[in-house]
Amino acid sequence: MISSKKDSATGATVILSPHSGQDAARVIAELRTAAEECETFEDVTADFPYEDTELRADPGYGDESVSLRLTQIVAGAGDEEPVRVPFAVVAVQQGATVAVFYDFDRPRASGDSPPAAVPEAIVEAQLKKLTAKG
Repeated sequence: MISSKKDSATGATVILSPHSGQDAARVIAELRTAAEECETFEDVTADFPYEDTELRADPGYGDESVSLRLTQIVAGAGDEEPVRVPFAVVAVQQGATVAVFYDFDRPRASGDSPPAAVPEAIVEAQLKKLTAKG
């Protein structure tokens, strides 16, 4: 997890995944295809459904990248409405590495949340480190 020294609410979670051969490029291509074709899916590790998947404009990072927004649905207690949590994801292929950056906006008391966004400065700084290490 990375956060800003100036604003601890600004940050993202980063997952690095090494691949061999053309597998890193395939991961990005398959993520793009899934985002184009799927409106909803379920995270089988956390048992949360996601919906409103929206493929965003390619941010142009690394060798190839993809950006999307989606909404996590957290079940409400009892008769309460589920909580809708906006997520933003940016996945970047840099050589044989895939870096996935994500962040989400915490719901407010009013029940609404602005769209989530992954800060560009975080993506750029982390990709610079990947490029420097080769």
